[in-house]
Amino acid sequence: MSLKEESVVFGETTILNQSTEKVSYQWKIVDFQELSKKNTQIVSPTVTFQNKYKWQFIILNADVISIFLRTYQPENSKPYWQVYCTFKFSIISEKDEQNNISKTAHNFFSHKLQDWGFRSVTHEEQLNLILEENNGSLIINFDISLKKDLYYQTHLSLKYDSKVETNMIGIKTTGTTFYMNSILQMLFHIAPFRKKLYSLNLIKPNMSINRFSNLTLALQHLFYKLQFFHKSFKPKRFLETVGWNKNEDYIQHEPQEFQHLIFEEVGEYLKDEIDDLFKGKVITTIKCSDVDYQSTKEEEYYELFYSVKECSTLVDSFIQYISPVYLVGDNKYKTEKFGLQDSVKTTKFLSFPSVLNIYLNRFDHDEQLDFESPKVVDRYAFPEQICLNDYLDSSVKTNVDYTYDLYAVLVHSGIEATGYYYLFLNLLQDNKEKWFNFHDGRVTKSSINQALERNYGGKPKSRTFVQRKITSAYMLVYIRRCEKDKLLKPVEECDIPKNLVKSFEQRGIERKKRREEKKQSYLYTKLRIAFPDQIKEIDHDGFGITNWKKIKPIKVLKTLTIRELKDIVKKQIIEKKKQKNNNENENENENEKKENIKKSESENENENENENENEKIKSENNKEKENEIEKKEDEKEKEEKETETETETEKEKENCDDINFNLWTLCKRQNQTRRFDKCISSEKHNERTLQSIPEFIGVLPIFYIEEFKTQPERNIRFITFKYYSAKQSKIRYLGTFRIQQNVKLKKNVPMLKMQMGLPNKKGKLLFFEEIRKGWISPINPNKTPRDLELVTGDIVCVQFRRDLNRKCNFKTVGDYFSYKEQEVKISLYHIEKPTKIVCKFFINLSNTYDHLVKEIGKLLSVTPSYLRIYGLDTNAQLPLTEYFNRIPKLNLLQLLTQYGIRRRSKLVFFYRVANFSILQLIDKSYFEMEYLNAQGEIKQRKSFLIPKVFTVKQFLNHFEKIILQNGNEKENENEIKKEKENEKIKSENNKEKEKENEKEKDKETETETETETKTETETENELPKKKFRILKVVDSMIHQIYSNEHTMEQIREDTKVIRIEEIPVVQYNKNIDQLFKVSYFTKGVFGIYFYGYPFLLSILESQETVKELKERIKKRLRVKEQIDIYKVKIKTNTSIQLIDDMIFAWDNDFDVIGIKRRKRMLKNPPLSKLISSKPIIIEKN
Repeated sequence: MSLKEESVVFGETTILNQSTEKVSYQWKIVDFQELSKKNTQIVSPTVTFQNKYKWQFIILNADVISIFLRTYQPENSKPYWQVYCTFKFSIISEKDEQNNISKTAHNFFSHKLQDWGFRSVTHEEQLNLILEENNGSLIINFDISLKKDLYYQTHLSLKYDSKVETNMIGIKTTGTTFYMNSILQMLFHIAPFRKKLYSLNLIKPNMSINRFSNLTLALQHLFYKLQFFHKSFKPKRFLETVGWNKNEDYIQHEPQEFQHLIFEEVGEYLKDEIDDLFKGKVITTIKCSDVDYQSTKEEEYYELFYSVKECSTLVDSFIQYISPVYLVGDNKYKTEKFGLQDSVKTTKFLSFPSVLNIYLNRFDHDEQLDFESPKVVDRYAFPEQICLNDYLDSSVKTNVDYTYDLYAVLVHSGIEATGYYYLFLNLLQDNKEKWFNFHDGRVTKSSINQALERNYGGKPKSRTFVQRKITSAYMLVYIRRCEKDKLLKPVEECDIPKNLVKSFEQRGIERKKRREEKKQSYLYTKLRIAFPDQIKEIDHDGFGITNWKKIKPIKVLKTLTIRELKDIVKKQIIEKKKQKNNNENENENENEKKENIKKSESENENENENENENEKIKSENNKEKENEIEKKEDEKEKEEKETETETETEKEKENCDDINFNLWTLCKRQNQTRRFDKCISSEKHNERTLQSIPEFIGVLPIFYIEEFKTQPERNIRFITFKYYSAKQSKIRYLGTFRIQQNVKLKKNVPMLKMQMGLPNKKGKLLFFEEIRKGWISPINPNKTPRDLELVTGDIVCVQFRRDLNRKCNFKTVGDYFSYKEQEVKISLYHIEKPTKIVCKFFINLSNTYDHLVKEIGKLLSVTPSYLRIYGLDTNAQLPLTEYFNRIPKLNLLQLLTQYGIRRRSKLVFFYRVANFSILQLIDKSYFEMEYLNAQGEIKQRKSFLIPKVFTVKQFLNHFEKIILQNGNEKENENEIKKEKENEKIKSENNKEKEKENEKEKDKETETETETETKTETETENELPKKKFRILKVVDSMIHQIYSNEHTMEQIREDTKVIRIEEIPVVQYNKNIDQLFKVSYFTKGVFGIYFYGYPFLLSILESQETVKELKERIKKRLRVKEQIDIYKVKIKTNTSIQLIDDMIFAWDNDFDVIGIKRRKRMLKNPPLSKLISSKPIIIEKN
């Protein structure tokens, strides 16, 4: 159904009751049935309220009666107006009130949403009864009440401006940085903190615009933007200085964790100021009940943590915090002198800070739990004002009034897995306290009700997933009332140092320039101009002419003409000539100085040694005069040089037109190679623009400068030559030359030898053509370029024929290029720090794994065999779970294909240093093992190197000898140590009594020990030997039970993590078919999750009730709590079914017996984190 804006008005409306916020209307329609037959939409006359709000009531008559309320834009309101109200309508029966129909609703009416109501109110039968009672007329009463004190949601409008409405702006989120935005806004509005931060002089000259040197400077800039910017922004530069990458922006950190980070970084400069604002003190005393011992300790705090589970109000939390705690039983206090003692612990406050941070613990964070603990949604009330003087220690005597007002409420909305944060602040604006909501990039006005009562929390009525997603306060900030004006006083521009303002303004100007350049970037392009000297200096030893990336590009307009480009080239040629002349002059001056020094030394040596002192004095005076004369001559020379340079520049300007060169374009051929294409030096090309040249469409333009006066003729080919030295295994650029197409190639040999620097070297040259990567074909030098189909831009490589008989790595150019083609660049990271690069190096994929490990070992100074190398999962952008195996027969390219890594020019590897050599894996297999006894208790976690030929039976024999003996010895040693410690504690109190009792007991027990030893030996002979088995357990589920005939090599191909468990005596004679798998499980949001340690249960031959099965499982687990068991099916679609029958049926309809416990089980951590020692090596007998 759609509501028409233009429709006929029917009926009359009258005002029944009116107040400042409420109004009641009555709409009466006579002969409603006849009107409804003619019109499907019936509209009431417009009514006004407070000369501002306009309303209309609408009835839609179809199969079902629908009633709507329509609003219009209030007078003198903004274009993004919004009105929140609740409205109630009642269809009235004049005879019987019980037949009345009424409904209520509430809604935000705005310029986008002007209609709201109910689509189905009554059916025709019920409506006809009311119309009969009202003699055919329809009477509807409307009660409308405006809700101005509720949350003001004008921020939903796209045209909303936070700066205009509140004189504040927000911070946009990047990923899940809601918590960060809230903490930054809370600290920003504390005036002393902001002033002190502004006062720091951290700006250095020539500082980068894009990055900040530290977090404090970035925080300065962020506060400056919050104060003076007009729109919200994303804190990209701030996040970079925090040290988080893009992935961490999507990880939701704790607010207190981020606040600690700021206090640590800013604390290097403002430690005293932070302590004055946020630091308080507590004193904890522990007094023993039975012993004269007492411990006192003063501690500092920057925030308080209160549990929501145990208390319902903030006052209750403070009372609980200072109330005594009795340390009894397992929680006894351990003293240095008297050991474990019953004691009483009390905590008292010595002082409260000016800004008091209180975190409400709504999440029980425990890293050992299998899943995140659910959010605590209990109701927790907190007041707007609170007095804390009563919670101070009695020893504290102070006149300070510790009355606090609520300043900030940090709210968490969502459940334990997902959610976001937003902030309410109580600020002073126009000398009045006002509440504001900081939500993402927008700031809106709010109310006390929205900040306090709406965030107390409380359990929902039902347990649906949607209703669990509720909002509740997570952090409270109170400020001392006597310091409120000082803490919340607005910071003016005069309070900011001028040098800080200037630097930030300059940053803003430069950023605006960069933005304008980005906007106009479509008008510009980059081009490269290559000279022959540059190409030779680059010394490119790969495919193609050179590495064009090493030539710096020039930014020019796309409308640049060839004439203007030539002028740029001329200037570059002049600058190069200047540099050459300067270098030559410098070399000549240095040579002259060296010759003068040699002459003076030789003259001094030839002087007579027996000259008089007077002559020496005269010579010194003459030298001084000579120096003065030289200085004057030098000054004259400088003046002459300056005049000469001026005249030279004038001459260069005059002679700039005399510089001749040819401008060659490079095009991208179909085989993806860059080659010379055309010469565009003639005048007909002068007016052409860069964007008009078809070769440069979608390609970075490259020009080659040929310093040649005449333009090439038609029978000339412009061909590039390269020389390959097999002895050095290196190729170098000789030059690009003009070659006649009708002359044989071998006639160019003398010229090529001159370019090689080997003019007198004898020997024939072999010629090869570079067609593309992987395609190097030999050509006949006795043929002409026309016969060989060589065109302008082709590349020809030459080498001496005698190199074919040399002992070298690569005899021909083709062999060299095929090797270079497989060279890749490796970026190496440590597997525990995947964001911090360690080093970069080149490696050839034709090499083996051993060569790769040697190169990395040299760079890291680590023995190569202890390195483990991992590849990169390109989909997840994470290291692969398995490291590369050492396979000597395969090269690196073949090895990478086995792990699904594609060949690229750049690869990413990760490494870690293992505690054993990979060479030991040639004849052995590596396993991580956990050993469980018959009761399901974990006894040991170890790693093994086991011979591949060993069967399960052979390994278990060694396991029983090595591991169990060591384990029993360690257990006995630990028990003896514990007994000795307990005996020492007891002996200090009652030494004499114990000695007497021990003597008497020794005499009595001599006869008893003899009888006990006899019985123990008899029982040991009667008990059967222990048996063991090996299981494969993945994701807390038993996947396979290995038989004694399995080899360890077969098991290693399946898994590297095994479980060895002692078989219970009941299962000794049971086959695998007579055992069933049992696992702990829980049902999460996204399906079923298994956790804990699974086990095997024997199937009884006789029938068994469900109650008996539960008792059997409880005995196996040694628990007394109630458990529920389920049939879990996994093979097809995972499904669960509660077992509540009387008799348990062992059928094939399910795969696992699932146990659901009332208490949460601990998570089974991965073995790789638990095992750090070297593996136990088992050798063959």
